[in-house]
Amino acid sequence: MQSSLKFTTKVTIAASVVLVLVLGLFTINNFISMRAQTQQQLSLVLQESSQSVSQNIANWLNNKLAIIKSVANTHQQNDTKALTLSQLNTAEMAGSFKNTYIGKPDGTFVLNDQTVVLPADYDATTRPWYKLVENKTTTAFTTPYIDVTTNELTISAVAPILNNGSFSGVAGADIDMETITKIVNEIDFLGFGYGFLLDSNGRILSHPNTD
Repeated sequence: MQSSLKFTTKVTIAASVVLVLVLGLFTINNFISMRAQTQQQLSLVLQESSQSVSQNIANWLNNKLAIIKSVANTHQQNDTKALTLSQLNTAEMAGSFKNTYIGKPDGTFVLNDQTVVLPADYDATTRPWYKLVENKTTTAFTTPYIDVTTNELTISAVAPILNNGSFSGVAGADIDMETITKIVNEIDFLGFGYGFLLDSNGRILSHPNTD
């Protein structure tokens, strides 16, 4: 009788051990499965967040281009300086630009901020923003450059001025790189990453780690 009890006890213990092992394996498998699902869901959330942020920045920049393109489309060759300044000031306020301006092939340059004193040898036709769309029909953004009026890192939204299909100048607007950097650096990916800005050549224009 005692031997039978011991055998029963052993069987019970063995069964308990097997049950614990099975439950343990089930728990581990369940944990691994849940972790994989969580990682997949997090990856999807971050991907959607990244796409949303990228689209928002693209829309913001495209809006800047649309404003300066409107200036280029509106400006006429025989517009007075007063009318040109009115167009530029309206665009500056609409786009929160640093400066807005028009440069022409004959060297004429009109800057909306009339208090700025340009160098005596300043020639708009030699500037990167002018050359970028000279004799072209499309709008564009320049790569970052040092602005001669502020000595700050700047990018410009530029659009060619066409009269009867012929190139007759460039309308431009300056955006402080610090503004773009601030927008990009404020992007929060739930603490799992950060945003940075690249140009079309893969060069980093803005990164939260300045090193």
